Amino acid sequence: MKTRKHLLAGALLMAAGIATGCDAALLDLDAGTGTLEVLVRRGPINPVQREGELNDAPVHGARVAAWPSSGGVVRHTSTDVMGFARFRVPAGRWTVVVEACPGAMHIPIAQTVDVQAGGFGGIRFDCDTGIR
Repeated sequence: MKTRKHLLAGALLMAAGIATGCDAALLDLDAGTGTLEVLVRRGPINPVQREGELNDAPVHGARVAAWPSSGGVVRHTSTDVMGFARFRVPAGRWTVVVEACPGAMHIPIAQTVDVQAGGFGGIRFDCDTGIR
């Protein structure tokens, strides 16, 4: 009997979420937040640049830090195999820095980016490999 009651309660909660258009993954999101997306690439990867060919590559495992430009908690993450790192952050101006860039000799300087509520802010970093 208890199992039936728990199943019924779970079904009712799920139906209420569907009826209101809620997704379980979205329940913890604040309306004042946005996504900060960071792309980290390294290059050159070949000593000779050929016309029409890319001479850079995504950086997997680059360590990225971000904090509100007005001050606050520093957040850290690492890039995926495509070179992307994503943060869910409160809207506002953010300072972003690459702390470690595997395969590079030089790390780029910090940059700032504005993140809109319900939107995103994107920024790209190019790490120098030193190949010439």
